[in-house]
Amino acid sequence: MTRVEVDALRLLVAIRDAGSIAGAAHRLGVTQPAASSRLRAMENRLGLTLVSRRAAGSQLTEAGHALCGWAEPVFDALHRVELGVDALVGGTSSDMAVAASRTIAEHLLPAWISALRRRRAELTLHLSVTNSRGVLDAVRTGRAQIGFIETPGSPRGVESLVVGWDDLALVAPPAHPWAKRRAPVSRAELRGEALIVREVGSGTRETLERHVGGELTAIAMQTDSTSAIIGAALGGLAPAVVSSRAVAAQVEAGTLVEVPIEGALRRPFRAVWRAGERPRPPATDLLACISG
Repeated sequence: MTRVEVDALRLLVAIRDAGSIAGAAHRLGVTQPAASSRLRAMENRLGLTLVSRRAAGSQLTEAGHALCGWAEPVFDALHRVELGVDALVGGTSSDMAVAASRTIAEHLLPAWISALRRRRAELTLHLSVTNSRGVLDAVRTGRAQIGFIETPGSPRGVESLVVGWDDLALVAPPAHPWAKRRAPVSRAELRGEALIVREVGSGTRETLERHVGGELTAIAMQTDSTSAIIGAALGGLAPAVVSSRAVAAQVEAGTLVEVPIEGALRRPFRAVWRAGERPRPPATDLLACISG
């Protein structure tokens, strides 16, 4: 069996996320020559070309992308081991600042916090609810000890751990032509339709635009409120794209109709904390509650 070093895998993921070997080296705190040497050693050991080097940067080959996909669950498992060790070491802080995206704050965080309070009854939580961009800013600047976002790609400038998954749903008022549609709505149709959507900077918007291959060309309404989006769709304004969790009751009641789409609108839920650091209690306690 061919052995692959964990540090080499981390480098490969960093190249994918940074778009260049120099950027990956900066992220990992090593020199560019050292990063290039590590990459060459891994490619020679495996007998594979993992990175296509270009003047404008570096892109992973098909083999490189496959290796990254297999490596990420390993990194998540290593993160959980480290967090578990930190939780065993323990901590005495009775305050914690948390920043969370709206979908997570409304649908998941209440149960997580309840579980945490059963472990740490003395804990006082300071919760800030914003979009994913705002969460990342709060974590990077130290205003939040830990954050939770829903962006499709690995965010830059922070450490992250996937803690769950979410499906987005395209829903339409019963009177809209799409409500009776059986054929999936194509990416091109979705991009060109006037939709009710979340604002730029939200994980929902980023996931949708990545799915359709670029910025939306027509918008009926955009807002930072999921409730306002659902209300506008119920009022017959236009189809909307929101978390399937948020519209489950309306779809079940038949007041909104889930419309089939081409491909899957799926995104990860991620815990994030400052780059180069490891979360400390009570953040580790919260992560332990989430992982069960």
